[in-house]
Amino acid sequence: MAEPAQDAVSQGQLAEPLGRALDSFQRHLAAERNTSPHTVRAYLGDVRALLEHATRAGVTSPDGLSITVLRGWLA
Repeated sequence: MAEPAQDAVSQGQLAEPLGRALDSFQRHLAAERNTSPHTVRAYLGDVRALLEHATRAGVTSPDGLSITVLRGWLA
Protein backbone atom coordinates (compact mmCIF):
# COMPACT_ATOMS: atom_id res chain seq x y z
CA MET A 1 0.00 0.00 0.00
CA ALA A 2 1.28 3.48 -0.89
CA GLU A 3 2.18 5.92 1.84
CA PRO A 4 -0.09 8.99 2.33
CA ALA A 5 2.52 11.39 0.95
CA GLN A 6 2.81 9.31 -2.21
CA ASP A 7 -1.00 9.16 -2.57
CA ALA A 8 -1.19 12.96 -2.27
CA VAL A 9 1.49 13.44 -4.90
CA SER A 10 -0.18 11.01 -7.29
CA GLN A 11 -3.33 13.15 -6.97
CA GLY A 12 -1.33 16.34 -7.64
CA GLN A 13 -1.61 17.59 -4.07
CA LEU A 14 1.14 19.21 -2.08
CA ALA A 15 1.24 19.93 1.62
CA GLU A 16 -0.40 23.31 2.27
CA PRO A 17 2.86 25.17 3.03
CA LEU A 18 4.44 23.84 -0.17
CA GLY A 19 1.36 24.72 -2.20
CA ARG A 20 1.37 28.26 -0.78
CA ALA A 21 5.05 28.63 -1.65
CA LEU A 22 4.36 27.50 -5.22
CA ASP A 23 1.44 29.96 -5.51
CA SER A 24 3.63 32.79 -4.17
CA PHE A 25 6.35 31.93 -6.66
CA GLN A 26 3.80 32.05 -9.48
CA ARG A 27 2.60 35.49 -8.37
CA HIS A 28 6.20 36.69 -8.09
CA LEU A 29 7.07 35.54 -11.60
CA ALA A 30 3.93 36.98 -13.18
CA ALA A 31 3.50 40.24 -11.29
CA GLU A 32 6.91 41.27 -10.01
CA ARG A 33 9.19 39.80 -12.65
CA ASN A 34 6.67 40.27 -15.48
CA THR A 35 7.76 37.02 -17.14
CA SER A 36 5.86 35.57 -20.07
CA PRO A 37 3.10 33.02 -19.42
CA HIS A 38 5.26 30.38 -21.11
CA THR A 39 8.15 31.08 -18.74
CA VAL A 40 5.84 30.99 -15.73
CA ARG A 41 4.42 27.64 -16.85
CA ALA A 42 7.90 26.17 -17.42
CA TYR A 43 9.31 27.39 -14.10
CA LEU A 44 6.25 26.20 -12.19
CA GLY A 45 6.50 22.78 -13.79
CA ASP A 46 10.08 22.41 -12.63
CA VAL A 47 9.37 23.68 -9.12
CA ARG A 48 6.26 21.49 -8.81
CA ALA A 49 8.35 18.45 -9.80
CA LEU A 50 10.88 19.33 -7.10
CA LEU A 51 8.15 19.83 -4.49
CA GLU A 52 6.48 16.53 -5.42
CA HIS A 53 9.83 14.78 -5.04
CA ALA A 54 10.31 16.52 -1.70
CA THR A 55 6.84 15.42 -0.58
CA ARG A 56 7.70 11.81 -1.36
CA ALA A 57 10.82 12.31 0.78
CA GLY A 58 8.65 13.46 3.69
CA VAL A 59 9.11 17.22 3.35
CA THR A 60 6.00 19.20 4.27
CA SER A 61 7.25 22.80 4.23
CA PRO A 62 9.80 24.84 2.28
CA ASP A 63 12.20 24.97 5.22
CA GLY A 64 12.41 21.16 5.03
CA LEU A 65 14.11 21.32 1.64
CA SER A 66 17.73 20.35 1.97
CA ILE A 67 20.66 19.86 -0.34
CA THR A 68 20.09 16.11 -0.01
CA VAL A 69 16.51 16.42 -1.27
CA LEU A 70 17.63 18.70 -4.10
CA ARG A 71 20.41 16.34 -5.14
CA GLY A 72 17.99 13.42 -5.07
CA TRP A 73 15.63 15.28 -7.37
CA LEU A 74 18.44 16.23 -9.75
CA ALA A 75 19.63 12.63 -9.90
